[in-house]
Amino acid sequence: MQKKTLLPQSVHKLKRIWILCLISLCIAPLNAQTLYKIEMPNYILQASGTNTETLYIKNKESENLIQLGKLKFGWTPAITMENTCSYEIIEVNGYQAIRAIYTFPSSVPSSITLTGTFIARPDRVDVQYLVSGVPTGYVTNWGGSQFRFILSNKANTQILPEAKLGLWKRDAQGGLPIEAADSNFFPFLIKDKIICLAYGPENKANSSWKDDWYRHTVLIDNEDGSYSTKFSVLVASSDWPYEAICAQWKGRPFALTLSTDKPYNWWENASGTLSVKANLANTSQEKKNCTLKYWIRDYAGNYVVNESRSLTLEAGQLQVYPIEFTPESEREIYFVEASIEDETGKEQVFHRTNIGLLPPHEFTSTSDENIMGLSAYWAIPDSTELKRLLNRMGVRWVRNGINSSFKNIEAMYHNNIDWTKKWSDTERDKQIRTCFQEMVKNGNKIWEFGNELNMSSPDIGGAGEGIGKALLAEPYVKWLKAIRKIQLEKTEWQKIKIISFGFAGTDEVFLEKLVTLGGWELLDGIALHPGRGNFTPDYPVTVPWNEFEKPSSGYQYWNYYGSIRILKNFIKAHGNDKDLYLTEVYALDFPNHSWNDTPRESAENVVLSFALAAAEGVKNALYYQLFNSVWNNQLGVREDNREYFFGLINRDLSFKPSLMAYCNISEALDGARFKGWIKFSENNPFSKGIMFDTPKGPMSIIWDRMEGDILPRPNGNSSPEPWISSWNIQTELTLPCKEESITVLNAIGQKESIPVKDHKATIALTGAPIIIYGMDASQIQLHGDAPTGIENLYVNGKDIQISPNPVKDQLFIKANFQSDIEQIHLYIYNVIGQQIVSQSIPVSGNTLEHSINMVGINAGIYYAVFDINGVKRITKKIIKQ
Repeated sequence: MQKKTLLPQSVHKLKRIWILCLISLCIAPLNAQTLYKIEMPNYILQASGTNTETLYIKNKESENLIQLGKLKFGWTPAITMENTCSYEIIEVNGYQAIRAIYTFPSSVPSSITLTGTFIARPDRVDVQYLVSGVPTGYVTNWGGSQFRFILSNKANTQILPEAKLGLWKRDAQGGLPIEAADSNFFPFLIKDKIICLAYGPENKANSSWKDDWYRHTVLIDNEDGSYSTKFSVLVASSDWPYEAICAQWKGRPFALTLSTDKPYNWWENASGTLSVKANLANTSQEKKNCTLKYWIRDYAGNYVVNESRSLTLEAGQLQVYPIEFTPESEREIYFVEASIEDETGKEQVFHRTNIGLLPPHEFTSTSDENIMGLSAYWAIPDSTELKRLLNRMGVRWVRNGINSSFKNIEAMYHNNIDWTKKWSDTERDKQIRTCFQEMVKNGNKIWEFGNELNMSSPDIGGAGEGIGKALLAEPYVKWLKAIRKIQLEKTEWQKIKIISFGFAGTDEVFLEKLVTLGGWELLDGIALHPGRGNFTPDYPVTVPWNEFEKPSSGYQYWNYYGSIRILKNFIKAHGNDKDLYLTEVYALDFPNHSWNDTPRESAENVVLSFALAAAEGVKNALYYQLFNSVWNNQLGVREDNREYFFGLINRDLSFKPSLMAYCNISEALDGARFKGWIKFSENNPFSKGIMFDTPKGPMSIIWDRMEGDILPRPNGNSSPEPWISSWNIQTELTLPCKEESITVLNAIGQKESIPVKDHKATIALTGAPIIIYGMDASQIQLHGDAPTGIENLYVNGKDIQISPNPVKDQLFIKANFQSDIEQIHLYIYNVIGQQIVSQSIPVSGNTLEHSINMVGINAGIYYAVFDINGVKRITKKIIKQ
């Protein structure tokens, strides 16, 4: 093979390549990215170069776990930061930290700076962002700001449910202890580590504002031209409970919680022992000696357990201490507290819970025969346990839900709209059709449209400023007319009843406006939310067996029974053909506020509220609500917000006394029929009682008002413990009896047998209602046969019968009134309020027979309004085919 000789220019070219390679090798270290690395026992915090996307929390094997980084500013002005920054390692309070100085786009004033400080501590990385140099007059609204947060190995990361943690605190004034917000955790299980994105209570970040790259945080205006926010990323062993991780984060040496193995801490029978676990943790780095104290008290306040134990916990040690006891009754609620004291006797932490002992019960009545319901509930801990609980409670109505999902429960349909929005006719009609479609799919038969609109105006749309002003009456009636018009489109839609929004109290101004605008005839029923202050539920109706008239002065708007009676009077005066629905009933026990019930009062007032509702013949009464907290922060903690205390069940899913009371009155009213108000002797002028017929025989609910109908508050705002009664005066009441004893049930359903002597039994009566079985009903005098019920009214909607309905041609009208009628005028309106028929109807004494020719009238829904003697009106719905 012939060899080729390199030409001189080729040699020079090759030399140049070699030289460039050597130069590259020599200067490469000068361009290498600078590494900023902090090693901790459980993790590594590392950044490099000048890119904002190089800051990581790594495990000890240098595998990326979490990427942190820059802020993204939203809403005004919305700013997306540049991808460059400078890093440096600094010291903060004795700990190493990486500080990042980020770069704003050129459109932002040059005085504004953003720094992120990432402080490496043994158990966590504390993250702090500081925006400074904001010029005076620079308008900002950065409520939608987010920070970089990326799960580096999402495929191998288990995203765990959010944990909302509280910390029990003593009341400085000696009232009830309360659980305060401690932190919110967003935990991730990565191999053997729990990584928690942790917000303190001061950072009320919205957990739903997130994606795979960013998460929300709240920037606080420091009012000096700077804004700041902070949170932490905690690193812990996967076997540590969240409460221990949180205590370590907050620098508390101990963590303590109470728990049981039972859903809702609920036992169904008293056989064997009941057990609650005290879960302890030493969160410090050294061995600790401590004393565990614990007690359990029953509903009467008796100590069931009251003990203490000296313990030694090694650094980081977890210990479970069982507390066991044997119950002495078949139905009980137990109040449990455990605490840890250090070697000096100082209390470091305490925790509370309740245990419910509630035996099974089989309910027999259906929703047509039973008023018991719930206004709001969630499937916690899951749908199976929820349904088991609702079945035990005897719930027969829920305000929202799918009928087929429940056994023996009628699910209504409730919704609201944005009243600040300017709805076009097309948008409105589409929304209405969607609602009807959902109702048919769900099997709902009743639609409650709107919520507490009498508290609102078109501008504030629900902020609660409009009681007595009827500011939303016109748009509401406009929607009602559209609903009735669209309802005609399908036969299955026409079967659905339309009831009013739940009135916040009986707002007579709004009701009158509803009548004036033609909305009253469009409704099949009226919904009411009879909110109550620190009054007993029967306030202010002192003689309930008589007609109730609102006092001309001194009337308190927020009361329960007065609101019901006034609304019933209004219904009576406007046709008396509409059912009354109590779609929110309350007995909230917000601690240490005199306007709200104590836990024990709440139980008593649940019993009395439902008893009064049953006596008034309401269609249903829905308790608001099952769980403490609110729908958009389920099981969240807010010690300063009464909205978090409406539930029958505590945040830790343990029963309140009010849950036990709900079950008690539900059992008592199962199959019950109201008979009347009991007439007591002159020796008991303040005693009151309602009698019912039940499958178990006559049943009475009795209480006394010698101490008045304003709930006693001897200690001001401070709430007493749940075993302490608010009532101090006992009144003896003698009752006629047939048997050897009578059975008396207290608010939570605990039974006591009272012996009978000479066919009489004497009971001690207070302001707390009791339920009694075994009285001799034949010897009980009643004030009347349901004087407040609709059956005894002068003119009743049921007195007038129309048929056939639906009708094609002739509509026949028959009536038999209790008294002679002078004149009746009939008006027929369509769903948009247009008058179709106006004619006088001949009456013969107290009877009526008449027919109307409906031929030529278009198919649809109509309302026949009978004006009787010019003072009474009865409305009937007609379906024309």
